[in-house]
Amino acid sequence: MRRLVLLFMLLALILPMPAGAVVWTTPTTPTTGDPVGPTFWDPQVRDNLQYLYDNLGATAGFFRGCVVRTHVDSDKAAAQVLLVKCDQVVTHDGIGTANWSNLTASTSSTGAGALDTGTEQASTWYEIYAIRKSSDGTKNLLLHRAKDFLLDETYDSDDATVEIRKSTGTRTAVAQGFKVDTTGLLEFVDVELIKVGSPTGNITVTIQSDAAGVPSGSTLDTCDTYNVANIATAAQWVRFVCRSPATLTATTQYHLVISGDWTLSDAAYIGWRADTSSASYANGTRTQLEAAVWNNTGTTTHDFSFKAYITRNDTAVTMPSGYDGRCLIGYTYNDSGSNLDAFYAVDRHVIPLENSSLLGSASLAPPDSTHGWLFDIPSHVPPVPLRAGFYMDIVTTGGAGGTGRVGPVPDGIVLSTVRVGGEARLTGGLNTGGTDAGEAGYVPTETQAVYVTETPANAIDNIGLSWYEW
Repeated sequence: MRRLVLLFMLLALILPMPAGAVVWTTPTTPTTGDPVGPTFWDPQVRDNLQYLYDNLGATAGFFRGCVVRTHVDSDKAAAQVLLVKCDQVVTHDGIGTANWSNLTASTSSTGAGALDTGTEQASTWYEIYAIRKSSDGTKNLLLHRAKDFLLDETYDSDDATVEIRKSTGTRTAVAQGFKVDTTGLLEFVDVELIKVGSPTGNITVTIQSDAAGVPSGSTLDTCDTYNVANIATAAQWVRFVCRSPATLTATTQYHLVISGDWTLSDAAYIGWRADTSSASYANGTRTQLEAAVWNNTGTTTHDFSFKAYITRNDTAVTMPSGYDGRCLIGYTYNDSGSNLDAFYAVDRHVIPLENSSLLGSASLAPPDSTHGWLFDIPSHVPPVPLRAGFYMDIVTTGGAGGTGRVGPVPDGIVLSTVRVGGEARLTGGLNTGGTDAGEAGYVPTETQAVYVTETPANAIDNIGLSWYEW
């Protein structure tokens, strides 16, 4: 009988429900002693189906057999996406329908077949929704502005390394005060770290509220914890993702606190790079926890190197009049010139149809050959966890090839000298005194960033995005 229930639940996801179909809204509980038969099982099947319908609203829906792309017509491609076909769409209300085809959405207007609200924004990701009217079955597309990660606060100047845990003074943590300009979730932070000696243990970043200019001890959020053995012995920017992000209020004092569990030492430690001579960050200063007391003695003119990102535009979809079902079926990027970047997507697998070089005129600056350089790619992948495939151009000299490696956030702080799962890697050497190009593999990553390194220096001439899958 359990198999029968599971079969009915599966059929609810696969089979379309016609417009106007009856859905139970007042489920009942079987009475103890009921015989095992229709009287007992019908309510159970019904209640399970109702649970599915109610809780599909927590997701964006389901779809299969979908082909979505920028419009095939050259005069429309810059502003329109095209749903070529979709075998089936299950909208967020649990209603499944088949045979979606030849639908478009434009960035130049609002309503069904266009933006859900507002005006076109450059350098912006848009979510693509299949939408439907349950009243008469009308189908359409809708574009909704996706969330973005704003680099709200940054201080990138350093002349010294400050020990996070130090035996002298019994220092167990350090912090940087900061204020954000934009109210919102703090989903991740970057800090510039360096390893001295060989400490063993873990490092943790938290966000704390303020108490008279120092951390209050009240933790608003705890970000990822990393093994300190993976930190480079040269300065390295490391991204800490906050899994239950706190909402920070603009112009309010907060503290970015770094602590750990390695042995207190003046010789083997993790250091936070800081400006100790001409610091100019205006919204907070360095403090340290020494002998269990927070203080800023002698450090009111010091600032640590850090970056704080605030999530913006994380809003609900505004449905056009009469439409009550939606399903997220893809993403499209409107570039700095307000033109959609050309793409072709089969279900969740997306292929760029134009130049997808990530480097441009930039040059790599990894801390060394095995530790990653934190590399943001917000114009190439949407703001969701995904896996992405990369190609590389590797410079070769006299038949001796270099190697380039790409790793994920958060796991790519250190990149292996041999190819392992979760990393993309390409070694040149096929050409003599030229450039080798090829597919490097794919990585699972998040926060629109990856880690990159190379052997030797300047081995990577270019990195490009081959595809991503969200």
